[in-house]
Amino acid sequence: MANNNSASKKIGLNDSGQFCCLKTMQTMDGDLEEYSRFKFGDVAAIESLSGAVSRYFIQKLNPGGELREVFDRVKKDSEFIYIQAPGVRNVASSSNYLMAKVADNVNLWLAHNGYPTMIKKPVVRLASGVSNYAELSAQTRKNREKTTVSLLPISDYSAHPINVIFIDDVRVTGCTSKRAELHSLRGGAVSFNSIFAYEVDDVIANHDASIEHRLNQYSIKGGLDVNVSQILAHTNYQPVQRMLRLLLNSANRKQWAYFARFKIPEQILLRIYCSALSNDYHSISTNGNLMYAESLSILYDVLREKSLIDQMGNPC
Repeated sequence: MANNNSASKKIGLNDSGQFCCLKTMQTMDGDLEEYSRFKFGDVAAIESLSGAVSRYFIQKLNPGGELREVFDRVKKDSEFIYIQAPGVRNVASSSNYLMAKVADNVNLWLAHNGYPTMIKKPVVRLASGVSNYAELSAQTRKNREKTTVSLLPISDYSAHPINVIFIDDVRVTGCTSKRAELHSLRGGAVSFNSIFAYEVDDVIANHDASIEHRLNQYSIKGGLDVNVSQILAHTNYQPVQRMLRLLLNSANRKQWAYFARFKIPEQILLRIYCSALSNDYHSISTNGNLMYAESLSILYDVLREKSLIDQMGNPC
């Protein structure tokens, strides 16, 4: 069944070159500052964006909404719905937290309105990616040879009538969702529909897909600054891939020991360490050069100094 792509808000550029909402033509500084924090795992931003996407999703379930027919059929024919996000290894991305919270919110509506609830089905990725996808051009995204493999539950699709709802934070060129749609439908999924928090205008995206990188760094610029420390200060903060890459980036290495020692709460620092190792950041390399190992070594020393890990590197 054909894919229905829809987004809570569509991003364009006004005559002054500023990001704006294509519907209202109002500038989006507040939205995009929040979005940037969201991409690095900010707890409040994840909650806020999840709420907005959940409300948009539920609009699609009301009579006349684009998804109402899918859920009516699922109810009538005793089918199932998987809700998914782009694949991850052992460390979630912000889009995975978005998916999980949207699922919780929308499942309440479904249960109260007599519909089957959705099943959260994380997609497994066999390895962590090396390149910064957000900086790639539209053509490179389309033609690149993938360095990671995501495993879709094809055996599930072939054995059971499963519909897929794909959740992501932004649609730029649509390559990620198109790839997921193609493999899901070929694998036997009954239908595939996508919902995004934001969608970049096609003309802009095709001209410069790396605009996604500008959105990601709208508030979080890539350095170890107060904006990063504020995100990491939240008791419930959970490391995401993008934050790990920022913290352990070689460009931040000179400041990393000080930042880790004095600007990050100890329980969060230990989560960062465990997450980075479980996602193979100690061995990720490009052109034969380890990208994050030296920064992890610095982190190890700080954790030992704070008596948070033992000599073997295990949490105390």
